[in-house]
Parts: sequence; C-alpha cells; structure tokens
Amino acid sequence: MVLLNNRYKLLDYAEKKGMPSIYDLLNKIEPCHDAIAQTDGKTIYINPEEFEKMNFQDQFFIIAHESLHIIYKHTDKTIYTTDKFKDRQLLNICQDVCINEYLLKRLKYRPNDGVFLDTLSQFLRMYGYIKGDLEYHGQLTTTALYNYINGMCGQDGIDKLIQHFGSNSDLVEDRCQQPSLNSDSVKELSIIVKITKETLAKELDMQPEQLDELAEELNDSMYDEIGFSFDDFSDGPAGKGTTTNGKSRK
Repeated sequence: MVLLNNRYKLLDYAEKKGMPSIYDLLNKIEPCHDAIAQTDGKTIYINPEEFEKMNFQDQFFIIAHESLHIIYKHTDKTIYTTDKFKDRQLLNICQDVCINEYLLKRLKYRPNDGVFLDTLSQFLRMYGYIKGDLEYHGQLTTTALYNYINGMCGQDGIDKLIQHFGSNSDLVEDRCQQPSLNSDSVKELSIIVKITKETLAKELDMQPEQLDELAEELNDSMYDEIGFSFDDFSDGPAGKGTTTNGKSRK
C-alpha cells in the first residue's frame, strides 16, 4: 500500500528532477520481502515494510538507484562472462558507488546508508592502500573504479572490502524463473498427475483416453475464443505456435 500511495508523488518528483528514464521505470515496482531493494534488470523490487520506515528522499533515492541499474544494464549476464570483470561482488560495489555519486550530484541529497566514494576512500585508508581520498575528474566509470581497486588491493583486499560493505548484491536473477526440477520431483509429479487423471475420469465415468480427447477439445476451443490456450503457459513438446494436436496458430 505504501508503494502505491507514494507512486504518484515519486513520479512527480522524478519529472521535476528531469529524470524521464526513472519516471518510466517507477511504473515497474513490485513488492518483495527478502531484501530492502533489488532488481532483475526488468522490474524493481522493494520491501514495503522497510520502505515505509524511510523518509521521502530516501525512498526516491533507493528507487532511482535500482532504476539506474536497469538503465545501465548492470544485470546483463555478458558482463560477467568476460575476463574484464572476474569478481561480480566487487563489480556490484563499484556500480553502486558510481550510481550513488551520480545521484548525489543530481539530487543534492545523500542517504545515511550506501557506499559512496568517500566511504570507499575511508576503507582504503584504514587498510593502508591510500593516504588521501579517491578523486576523479569528468565522469566516474565502473570500469575505471573496478580496475583501480582490483589492481591496488589484490584478492585479500577485495575480500575485506566485500566483507566490509556487504556481500549481498541488489542485482538478482529473474525472480519469475521457475525452479528446476530434479528427476525425483518429476517422477513424483508424474505419479500425482496420473492419479488425478484416473480419479477425474472415474468421477466423470470416462476412460483416461477419453479425458485426453476432451482436454484437447477444450484447449483448442479456448484458443479460438481468446487467442491463447493452456499450451502457452508451458514449454512442453508442443511449444508455442501449435496446439497439442498439431494445429497451427497465428
């Protein structure tokens, strides 16, 4: 309810700040309960209970942060399959720093939480990697920051950095993906389906084969009426584009 109530206020604020890309993504917010905020590259997931505790500036900052992960395509799997970025957790920290620094300049607001260039500098000073502060001229890029830290700290320093700033990434795989089934699970499901079909056939005083024919007729009828059928919700042998009896679709 909090997300819904604040959506229009957030949209208005994004428009006033001249951030049209974020404005569009504010319509793609869904609730979650296993993190404060995450994105899978398509949708922004926000914990309503934690969101309610924040002031409005923090609420906008965290949604803008996740929006920029989407805009910059930080969840693109091809990024992590190259030798350029071998440490995904370090890369996510560098991405967070760059996004937060951009928002700090754009919004003139800084939340209490989050990793920024000065907090990163404080960590590096604490372990003797630098003496002053990290500075940049022009645009701060993820690649430059990643290469700098990776070359200076080594694996031991990177492990400490990840432990210090938290290893939980706000970039996740597609939350809509179905869990994979092992062979035992498939066998159990097959038994359940068989028992259910036999029970239903008995209730309708039909043979299981007659029930299959009826299911095909209902499936085709459903497609003729509304343009899709039960087949469109599965990745079975028939696949999208044909019905179970081989009829072609538009």
